[in-house]
Order: sequence, then structure tokens, then C-alpha cells
Amino acid sequence: MKKTKNFKYVIEIKFNSRKEWILLDNKEVPYFWSKIWKDIFNITEKSIIIEANRSTKILDLDNIFTNYISSLYLQIVKSIIYYYTRIKTFKKIIQIKIELYNKKWEKEKEKILDTQSFNQVLDESFNLEFKINDSSLKKILFESKEWKELLISISNLLIWTCNNLSKTETFEVLWKSFNSLYKLITNKNKDFEALKDLKVYASNKSLPNSINLVKNLTENLREEKELIFRKMILNNYPTEKHTKALKDMIIRYNDFRLMKIFKNTKLCYREKFLKEKWYYDEVLEHIEYNINNNTINNKELIFFLTWIYMYFIRNKQFHWENLNHNFRLTTNKFDIQYEFLNSILKAYIVDLINNQ
Repeated sequence: MKKTKNFKYVIEIKFNSRKEWILLDNKEVPYFWSKIWKDIFNITEKSIIIEANRSTKILDLDNIFTNYISSLYLQIVKSIIYYYTRIKTFKKIIQIKIELYNKKWEKEKEKILDTQSFNQVLDESFNLEFKINDSSLKKILFESKEWKELLISISNLLIWTCNNLSKTETFEVLWKSFNSLYKLITNKNKDFEALKDLKVYASNKSLPNSINLVKNLTENLREEKELIFRKMILNNYPTEKHTKALKDMIIRYNDFRLMKIFKNTKLCYREKFLKEKWYYDEVLEHIEYNINNNTINNKELIFFLTWIYMYFIRNKQFHWENLNHNFRLTTNKFDIQYEFLNSILKAYIVDLINNQ
């Protein structure tokens, strides 16, 4: 890198590890608000070292951390997220050191932060069970159009893995991760339209982690996972005027497990409406055909759970239409439901990231 800027910052983040496994070697990483200049990242399991040339002298080095929109702070955040996603387990940050040099390579300032001076962004419960492809992960380092949304998505994914969150809080964090991803992928801002387009996108993508979780589900998943299916239907299709939308939703899917759920709930509790609107025969024929042919489409099950069902759950939780589920004395049905939904959603998020 050309030393044409006036000041050089060397940031070293040390971890509680003796391993020298190289994660990123002498990599040029662009920083926000700069189209030309790049910083140098060297990342091992033992430490992160960032060398950054800047035109501005920071008089108080603490401001690097308090000014959360500064380019140096964002580089630190990117490097730590990259580090933890690669090693997939917790390593305690034991020291952060910042050195400021002038143009003559003379050290002007030094700041050393011990563990009492900063927060551990994760804790000992952190364990990332899925692998994120390095080619996808590296996109958070570079100033591509998708880097910020990916950074947000992966950061929420990492936070989720810490066990101090309740199951409902976990779902909220995972949904934030998911939200960043589907808006990035579809370039749509409205949730429902983005999720609709995401289904089209993901239909042609490899989804090994999420498929592995849904492939053994049965038609009894509504009862086994304590899904509030009836509430979802009554919420999404509350009156007779919504019958065509219900019919279209049913026809959109073919997997025999969903078909059995639809049939066993008297055509989604809307048998009367379907008959009155003359959709009953068409819907029943579609359901019976796929049940008789034992149609299996694991991706459809993923799409139904994430787009239709989880979107309903997310709206109920986000708008606080129900009592906060953390306010309970014992484990209940909601815990079973959220544990199931969280497992599907996290796997789907990783699959989507790996397709970037």
C-alpha cells in the first residue's frame, strides 16, 4: 500500500488462543467511504491485525470505539465477525491495542485496552454448528452492494448462537438476520413481496441444511411441533372475501404432508367458504391427487414454514398482539414451537448466505 496518507493506525486484537491457523493473510480490504484506499488485514486464530492509513489524526483513540460509524470501527467489526464465523467457536478477546504512527513511521500514540475496558461480543455458549462458505463470508469485507446486509445478517446469526437468549428472543434475532437477507436477495422493501420473490429465487438453489431438517417431518408436524395452524388461517384468511387467496395458497403447494394437514383441518377450516365460492372441488382434487401420489417437495415445506407460517408468527410477536411468551412459569407449547421454528430458520439463513 502506498504511504501517501499522513497517519497509520495499527490495530491488534488478541484472542485467548495459541494457534497460528491463518484465516486471512495480508489481505487488502477496502473501507467505507473510500473507493481507492484499502487496509491490510492479517487474521489468525490468535489475533487480528489491521493496518490502516488515514488522512486524519484521531486525538483521542477511544473515539474509534465511541464513534460507531467511523471507518476504523467498521473495519474492526467486520474483522471480528469474519473471525468468529470462520472458527465457529468462542475465543475470548484478551486485549485490544491501537498504535498511531505519523508519516515518518514514528509512533505518536498507543492505547491498550484490557478485558475490563470492552465487552465480549459473544460468550462461551457461542457455537456455530453450520459452515458458511468462505467465498460468501468474504463479501462482508469488501464494499460490494451486498456487504452491509450480509454483515447485519451474519452478525445476528452469531448473536443467536449465544444461549442467554430465550426462544422467542432467538426467533426475533434470527428474523432480523433473515429480513436483511431476503431484502438483499430480492431488492424488495415490502416483506410479503420480498418473501414471495425469495421463494422463486430459492427454488433453484441448493438448500442442504434446511432440507436435511425437514425431510423427515411427517403430516403430524402440526401436532408434534405445537403449531398454531388454526390461528394462522383465521388471521390470514378471516372472511369469505379471502377465500380465493386461500384457494391460491393451497394450490401453490404439492407436498403430501401439507396436503394432509389441509385435508385434516377440513380444508383449512374454510370448507364452507370454499363450497360457497365454487372452489371446493378444485381444491379437494388437488389435495387428493398429491396425497395419492405421495408427492414430496421438501423445498415447499421450507417455503411454507418460513414465508406463510413464520411470517404470521413474526407479525404477532413484533406487534405484541399476544402476551410476551417469556412471561411464563414453566416450559410450554410455545417453547416447543419456537425451538422447531428456530432450527428451520437458522438452517435456511445459512443456506441462503452460502448461495451469495
